[in-house]
Amino acid sequence: PKSPSHGQTHDLALYRDLRRKTHQTIKKVTEDLDGGFHFNTAISSIMELVNQTYDVMAKAGYESSAGSATAEAIDTIVLLLAPFVPHVAEEMWKTLGKTNSIFRHPWPSYDKLAIAEEVLTIVIQVNGKFRSKIELPAGVNQEKLKEASVSDHKVKSFLQGRTVKDFIIVPNKLVNIITG
Repeated sequence: PKSPSHGQTHDLALYRDLRRKTHQTIKKVTEDLDGGFHFNTAISSIMELVNQTYDVMAKAGYESSAGSATAEAIDTIVLLLAPFVPHVAEEMWKTLGKTNSIFRHPWPSYDKLAIAEEVLTIVIQVNGKFRSKIELPAGVNQEKLKEASVSDHKVKSFLQGRTVKDFIIVPNKLVNIITG
């Protein structure tokens, strides 16, 4: 059986990830509506948030889902749906116990700190060909990134007998190791 502290840690990670997804969704939908009215991708982003909210509620238990991250996600979903389905969103807003009209509530803004990823997946290439992926903490410096890239067990086999001449780095996404 899980210890209570392990379950609480797991719940905290779920809520942190849900909060990140909530704010990433606010950013995405806002940009989709401000930019070129990309309705399909905006709705798709909202549905991803709905699915993650359901997952958190199922994993953390419905009773403990009254947490602020879940409540924030649900409120955000309804607010982001308002431009697409105004009457339904208004009904949902009232069902959530809100007294004012949804259209008197300001558009949500996103928290830049909340959307930052804690762990990044970096693709490693050798001479332009995919060789591996590694996960590193966000904000890792370039030297540690280079070290981790050449130390990866899959990449090592492609570097045997070759000299590393250069690194091409696309920040937070890719490292291409150039050999000679």
